[in-house]
Amino acid sequence: MYLIPKELNSKIKITRHFHLKEFLLFLAGMGVVFLFDSLVYTKLVIVYYICSGLTIAFLLLPARNNPERYNYHAIYYTMIRKKNVFHSISDKNINGGNKNDFFKR
Repeated sequence: MYLIPKELNSKIKITRHFHLKEFLLFLAGMGVVFLFDSLVYTKLVIVYYICSGLTIAFLLLPARNNPERYNYHAIYYTMIRKKNVFHSISDKNINGGNKNDFFKR
């Protein structure tokens, strides 16, 4: 009998909650921060590093409403969505099409 893996697309973990992709994105973000540090007033460079590092870390955290996505995904989708379009919920998605059961709760 063969063992079939349950998950084929697993993420490479560095630590328990830290994945390789997040680490590489953090390094790339900090590279951009170090690239632009010459534009910051010299007495504020340490504050600039701290604020930038915290901002990059926040963007790489999972989104509160959708744990499968990161915060930078949520911000991106919020910015590109069409604000004048309304998507209604069809009756087929609510209790198999019987909307009266939905409103009796």
